[in-house]
Amino acid sequence: MSVLTSSRIYDFYGGFYDIFEVFFQRRISRALNRVPFQQGDRVLDIGVGTGFSLRHYPAYVHVTGIDNSIRMLAAADRKVRDGIVQAPTRLIKADALDLPFPNGKFDVAVLSHVIATVADPVACLTEALRVTRDHGILVLVNHFRSTTRFLHRLETWCDPLCRKLGWRNDLGLVDLL
Repeated sequence: MSVLTSSRIYDFYGGFYDIFEVFFQRRISRALNRVPFQQGDRVLDIGVGTGFSLRHYPAYVHVTGIDNSIRMLAAADRKVRDGIVQAPTRLIKADALDLPFPNGKFDVAVLSHVIATVADPVACLTEALRVTRDHGILVLVNHFRSTTRFLHRLETWCDPLCRKLGWRNDLGLVDLL
């Protein structure tokens, strides 16, 4: 799956993607509520999408959200303008595989349900680490391939369809790391 293909798919989803929030919100909330955010932290939300995660950032951090889909960013921007988001937030169209930021710019990088949607998950993770300061925090929220034999086979069987829908279903956490 190329970045261009992913962008087109998620531009299509942008108009109605918020209906999926119920499936992701609990994971995102749990992960972000465990982050020991500090006053003034600079947070990069990679693959911010329609902004599911934005409501979970405290008002005392500065969030930069990036996505390669204009329609997803437009939905996130509506949440910011409607006051659903507490933290000062800047949204930018950018490629997760080639982040337009200097090394070590952010204190926290968040990748929520994005690592399986990019053409090269290792490159995405490498970029996230590059722009996060030494001893910064990296938050990775995603579904990874099951280690249970039956579920692993089912995920492998479903993977071609999932890729047409915009994500890969065969990514293993250990393989990625």
